[in-house]
Amino acid sequence: ENGEKVCLCRREDGGKKSDPDIERTEKKSACAAGRTEERSPTGRREDAGMRRNEERMDADHIKKLPADIGKALLAGLIAAAAAAILFFVIGLIAGGWAPSAGLESAKNGLLLIASLLLFLLAGMLLMKGKKPEQKPKKNGWRDHFKVIGYKTAIALIAAAFLALASVADYILLRG
Repeated sequence: ENGEKVCLCRREDGGKKSDPDIERTEKKSACAAGRTEERSPTGRREDAGMRRNEERMDADHIKKLPADIGKALLAGLIAAAAAAILFFVIGLIAGGWAPSAGLESAKNGLLLIASLLLFLLAGMLLMKGKKPEQKPKKNGWRDHFKVIGYKTAIALIAAAFLALASVADYILLRG
């Protein structure tokens, strides 16, 4: 089974009559006909058409990956900018109209949100093996992101929050 050719007439059920796909007579003739396929080291069936489809799918995924990453980062930057403006105004009002107080508040708020997103992500990664996920019939997530999953998108959004918090900290350091 490690990359070798396996006869298609040899089934896991031992070639019993209960096999609905191939009758016993077809199995014997299939053996003689040499119907074989390659099995990967994991024991998965592979044929030339399946490999072409996987290669095509990989090429499509590679083409769509930068767009998905850009969408997630853009969504994160927009959300981070909105949160930064909100925290800046709150800090400005609470700090006696001092811009440095507003920037400090914006930086702290962005870091708080980023840390909460990362804790959420860590919890999702830890709980992955505990309970199997139910696959929804229609996944709205795939309407927006073709390749990346929601965990990767959350990680990219958290990275955008951290990037904007870093910019606010740099402005505070220079100002």
